[in-house]
Formats: sequence, C-alpha cells, structure tokens
Amino acid sequence: MSASASSGAIVLPPAEWGPAHSRYEGKIRGGAITAGCGTYRWATGAGTLPEQGKYRIQYRVDSIDSNAYDDISVGVASRAAGVEDQDGSFPKGCYFWKSYARGAQRSTLEADGRTVQAGMPQVVSAGSIIEVIVDQGASTVEFRLDGEPVGKGGTACKLTVKPEHKRDLTPAAFVRHSGSALTLVAVALVVEAGVIWPAGWFQEQAQEQAQDQESLLTPVDRSVFNLRLNLV
Repeated sequence: MSASASSGAIVLPPAEWGPAHSRYEGKIRGGAITAGCGTYRWATGAGTLPEQGKYRIQYRVDSIDSNAYDDISVGVASRAAGVEDQDGSFPKGCYFWKSYARGAQRSTLEADGRTVQAGMPQVVSAGSIIEVIVDQGASTVEFRLDGEPVGKGGTACKLTVKPEHKRDLTPAAFVRHSGSALTLVAVALVVEAGVIWPAGWFQEQAQEQAQDQESLLTPVDRSVFNLRLNLV
C-alpha cells in the first residue's frame, strides 16, 4: 500500500548554521565553519527538520589541519538538548559520526552520549562528502561517505533516535583544529517509491522557500521534479 504525504507543505531548514558555542565567533559564515574552535564545542543548524519524512543533510570537508588526530564530527541533535552549550565531545541529545581519526584513533558513531560502533575503517579527507540520512518514520540516522555506507563490514550502522529528540532535530557539528573547515551544503527531502504527494506540492514548497529566503538555500532534490507521480 502506498503512503500518502500530508497535504501541507513541508518546510525544510536552511543549509546554514544557527546557535553555536561562543568559541565559533568569527568562524562561521552561512553554512561554512571556516576554522576549528580549538576544542570539543558544537555548532547547530538555523532550523529544524519536520517530524515526518526522510531527509538528507550533506556536509563537505573543506580541509583538515595537518596536526589533527581527532576532528570533525557531524550529525544531528535535538534543539532542546542545547548541544551548543554542552561541554565535551559526547553531548546528550546528539547523534553523530566522529569522522576523522589518525593513528591509534578510529572513527566512531555516537548516540545520545553513548558509543554505538567504534573502530570503523571509514575516515574523511579534504574534499569528502558526508551525507546524514534522517528517517523520521523509522527513528534512525545513518551516514554515507562519498556515497558509501559508514559502518563495519560495508553495512550502514543506523543510530536510533529517542522519541523525545525527534521533534526538533537540527544539523550539528564540531570542528576542532584551526586548519580544519567544514561546510553544511544542503538539506533535502528524500523521495522514495510508493509515496504519493499532492498535486503541485513541489512547486508550492519551492515558491514558499523562495519567498522566505533571498535565495533558495534548501532545494528539494532536483530529481524529484523528474518523477512521474501517481497523484490521488
């Protein structure tokens, strides 16, 4: 049976940073963290994801400090958890991948202050594209590095989001070293087979976003406009 989307337009958050720890002052421009904050402190997005649907958040690793050994964590966090005000690298209410590690350090996946999987072979480099897939229906978060799943054995390790955190998820990241940089590139709706959308839904969403922003910072995937929709 096909699922049906809500008749109301889904408003996606912009691909830019919002609340962040004070140590990022002067180091954030729009969606870019241009330099690390010097420690384990977090920046969060300017908006939150809808409570229903499936979404892809895309990050680009712009550079990695030559002295870095433990850097660049990306994922999502509950707005109410206030991770930008928390100390430490494992904040509560945050679901993320610690994506760069060197030497004895290995990348890890973390959920709400708990390590879910450690010692993974995947590690980012300058130019890497990280995708965070948030499935609100399944209450899961998973990661892809340059199109490949993040997890042991080539299988994506899915983090389970607690019910109290689903309602206000927002992009979240920390960049530690001064020579490292990260950009929040896009927030997009993932359209899957078997989902029926109301007539004109995509056009209405694009128009609303264009009116709310000077430029369309959060486009729905271009590919959805090429879908042959079975409308009811």
